[in-house]
Amino acid sequence: MNLLWYDKPAAVWEGALPLGNGRFGAMIFGGVQNESFQINDVTLWSGSPTDGADRPDAYTYLPTIRRLIRDKDFAAAQDMINEHFSGIKDDTYYGSYTTMGSISVAMHHSAAYTDYRRSLSLDNAIADTAYTADGVRYTREHFISAPAQTFVSRFSADTDGAISMTVSYDRPCCTVSVEDQDIVVCGRANENGDMRFCVRIRALVRGGSVCAGEDGKSLIVTSADEVLLLCAGGTDYIPDQSRGYKREDPAMMVRFTLDALYPEYGVLKAAHITDYRALFDRVSLDIAGPSHDELPTDARLLAFADGGSDIGLIRTYYQFGRYLLICSSREDNMLPANLQGIWNKEMNAPWNADYHSNINIQMNYWPAGPANLISCMEPLCRYIEGLVENGRKTARAYYGAEGWMCGMNNNVFGYTSPGRSGPWGQFSVAGAWLCTHLYEYYAFTQDRAILERIYPVMRESALFNLTTLIEDEQGCLVTSPSASPENIYRTEDGLEGWVCEGATMDLQIITELFREMLLLGEIRGGDEEFLAQIKDAMARLRPLRIGAAGQLQEWSGDWDLLAPERNHRHVSHLFGLHPGTMMTPEETPELIAAAKKTLELRGDDGTGWSLAWKINFRARLGDGEHAYRHIERILRYAGGSEGQFDYLSGGGTYANLFDAHPPFQIDGNFGATAGITELLLQSHRVYDANSFVLYLLPALPAAFADGSVRGLCARGAFRVDMTWHNGALTDAVITSDAGRRCIVRGAYTVLCDDTPVETTFADGLTVFDTALGQTYQLIPR
Repeated sequence: MNLLWYDKPAAVWEGALPLGNGRFGAMIFGGVQNESFQINDVTLWSGSPTDGADRPDAYTYLPTIRRLIRDKDFAAAQDMINEHFSGIKDDTYYGSYTTMGSISVAMHHSAAYTDYRRSLSLDNAIADTAYTADGVRYTREHFISAPAQTFVSRFSADTDGAISMTVSYDRPCCTVSVEDQDIVVCGRANENGDMRFCVRIRALVRGGSVCAGEDGKSLIVTSADEVLLLCAGGTDYIPDQSRGYKREDPAMMVRFTLDALYPEYGVLKAAHITDYRALFDRVSLDIAGPSHDELPTDARLLAFADGGSDIGLIRTYYQFGRYLLICSSREDNMLPANLQGIWNKEMNAPWNADYHSNINIQMNYWPAGPANLISCMEPLCRYIEGLVENGRKTARAYYGAEGWMCGMNNNVFGYTSPGRSGPWGQFSVAGAWLCTHLYEYYAFTQDRAILERIYPVMRESALFNLTTLIEDEQGCLVTSPSASPENIYRTEDGLEGWVCEGATMDLQIITELFREMLLLGEIRGGDEEFLAQIKDAMARLRPLRIGAAGQLQEWSGDWDLLAPERNHRHVSHLFGLHPGTMMTPEETPELIAAAKKTLELRGDDGTGWSLAWKINFRARLGDGEHAYRHIERILRYAGGSEGQFDYLSGGGTYANLFDAHPPFQIDGNFGATAGITELLLQSHRVYDANSFVLYLLPALPAAFADGSVRGLCARGAFRVDMTWHNGALTDAVITSDAGRRCIVRGAYTVLCDDTPVETTFADGLTVFDTALGQTYQLIPR
């Protein structure tokens, strides 16, 4: 059952239920006498564009920094980086994602109530609340329509004339007035913010009356049979650097949005459901096992944490991740999902709710391809394209190099400078990692237009990385300066630091980007001279190093066992296992063994998104049982009635199924959904430029012994349906959306329209040609 439900109102934000249409979001608390809707617009940011974040002479310090690192004077190198090679990040212009305020609805009935229930249907993206007060049954339904670009709430009762309420709005830095039946809000992001926003809340009643409150800022509804609240909002932001990221005042646009509606609830609801389900219904997952649908969702989490079995909760959690991606990253979004998707209650969000490019924004989009939501990747791709212009300036300022780069902190105004200090601020391969998502966009669609669009962006990133590599003392190519994101080593001499030559993650990301460039170049043709340079440099990259404990080294030195935080949340040096592709059991068994040892040393605990990453690691290792233990950990109840915990206490899940870093970060939700998908289907192994190897049920845990899934996607543009029993595949159906050759690990008889298809079988792989749009049945031999 794809439903979250509760028997009491949300006491805190982490218990409220999220709605969204990609751009506009709301958190529904389900209060009885006092309801609250906290709203967001993905574009509403404080701060402003700046040209002053780069240090224009930073490149002049680069030779000295590199010499200090080579001489192992790491402390001096770090001091110089922090003073001369960091970004000039000023929060007044960098800004933060910020709330659009709260709508309050005060019901004019008594506070006492019975028979309470609130819920969120993932099947329809509708939240509802129902209760009885003063002998009247009150019902509310809420959704945010993408076709209408409007937040819709219907208040109804089983007794005519029973609905009386006061509607108001609250947020700093704005003016509030009433025009006819509308509350009109005009404001700025914050006291120093340049961005303008507008919200309009319209109350339509059947029976009864609506008028302005005495304060001139609220609406009073009296004795209505039904009330329809319609809310639209927008900002003057546009993702266009040539226009200063600014468009016309949003007030007229917001008013037009509401005026253009056909204000009939049934019509609005039907259009919303049709639009939403066109995405959500692409994937269905059914796993046999206990499902305690009779319990409220927060009670299910508590019971699960106490060792109870609830496969149904895992199914719901999986689909909740897909739901959140649909709600926060529609194809026409101006911006991608940020650290909190689109949901944020604060004027200044934790970590600015920005775009962290050292895993977080990337993890947001891990499920987009395999969970059949590839169109939701489009906002990320546009965002990456929008970083290129400023990224060129940053590349020249810090490395004197051509191409483009970005640091790990990015905002909505094209900020590409390095961070202010280590160990998080120095991450020159962030842009290269982002570019691997451009490749994924092509890999899952096989759309030649996408290939031609992404190739120049990826080429410039590859050019930057190609020209900034240097030779180490053995003549191999490495990055310098380099760091492993947010982690600190301790050397044999007791020095704690973060800078080195060629941190393992840097080399893996560059390998991935170079490999993808060569694959795209083979398909596309041309650019032979540049691609030859890429191929040569890729062969000269320093090989990955295995340490004395058998682990994959995180840094250039064998310092893993000496590190102050051996269980650090970032496991960056396993990028090549996931989401990268350079480690597979068939092709690199030694590295796979080192990866297993690394995870053993790192430990099983972690923050929310770190646990999600470990699900994916274990899936790639074929270790479904260990992956399932991480699923159990990430579903630890982290509150939602008691509030947030400090993230050092470990991650889990809030009452509303939001991921607890803590505090809330949405990447853990997306990463977990991706990880569960990886247990069922993998397609990362490259067979040739146009083909990938499909792994059916590669890491199925015993708890998932019987089940079926429909609509998962594989690279090469295949859709996959599967049924299994007692842990073994019984039937698979593959639909070819690009007519590519299909390669599947294992021995299968293949049928098309009940007719045998010619196959070859070698090296444990079944290979057969496909036709565009055709469906193939695979029967295990």
